[in-house]
Amino acid sequence: MLKRLIRRRKPDIASVALSDLIQQTDRLSQRIKDLETAVRNLKREVQVRTVLSQQKLAALSIEELRSISRAACQTAYLGNDRILCRVLGKYLVYANAQDTDLVPHLCLNGFWEPRLTIALLKILQPNWYCLDVGANHGYYTLVMADAVGSAGRVLALEPNYHVADLVQQSIEVNGFIDRAHVQSVAAAAQPGETVHLVVPSGKTGRASIKMQATGADEVIAVETVTIDQLTADWERLDLIKVDAEGAELEIWQGMQHTLQRHPTLTLILEFAASRYADAKGFLDEIQAVGFALRHVDQGGEIKALSIDECLHERPNGYWDLFLTRQV
Repeated sequence: MLKRLIRRRKPDIASVALSDLIQQTDRLSQRIKDLETAVRNLKREVQVRTVLSQQKLAALSIEELRSISRAACQTAYLGNDRILCRVLGKYLVYANAQDTDLVPHLCLNGFWEPRLTIALLKILQPNWYCLDVGANHGYYTLVMADAVGSAGRVLALEPNYHVADLVQQSIEVNGFIDRAHVQSVAAAAQPGETVHLVVPSGKTGRASIKMQATGADEVIAVETVTIDQLTADWERLDLIKVDAEGAELEIWQGMQHTLQRHPTLTLILEFAASRYADAKGFLDEIQAVGFALRHVDQGGEIKALSIDECLHERPNGYWDLFLTRQV
């Protein structure tokens, strides 16, 4: 009788044992997958930290910069239309959640304009004095402030005071208050005037003092300054970046003494021929004071550019001019 009972129970015992084995195998398989995921994340984190600790961002390719920045990207919504995001794996940026132009890239990619980012990283030096004209959310302001170090100086100009407040917060949270500052003014040809900054809805980076407002736009009264006025007592000035949505010519006109005083100055200027009544005349002026006409290409390299190319090859686009002089 006992033998018959054991024989009857054997299949049940074997079935239970097999089921337990399958469950254990599934748990082990899931554990292995979790460990593999953790290892991949750790490798990415180590890669990011290694690159940043060795200050080798400038040596990265465009794709490497994108990959590393995305791996380290983090975003937190703070309420009241404010976002805090990590860009380039290291900087904390306060941003306007209503912006649909620049901010989505900062939040989900952790970078902006990688070719210009690479070009800037390659040339910035410790102790430099820099101007970021049309700073928007201060992405390049932070890159500059980090590179120039505590002995350098960075002044950001952002006429939209809502955004300028965010830039100042970003400067402070990244520990750059000793070398960087933002002013909510508009660079122009003449100081002390009041102009109207038109801010398209959701497009803070396209705000301009050179456009007509529509019913959906915000209009902000802003006081003008000139680069000559701002830097009159600066003993040195090494870099000016200008992105002013059509006001570049007026800004150029307001920096003529600065150009004379600082012959080794590097000027990065967004240039769109369609924005100026006499685009060729503007380029002629640039060359007349000794600047070689060059631009930042798609790979972040600096390439020669002719006036004809600059005027006609991108009728609806723009160039990031990279201007230096032989001294």
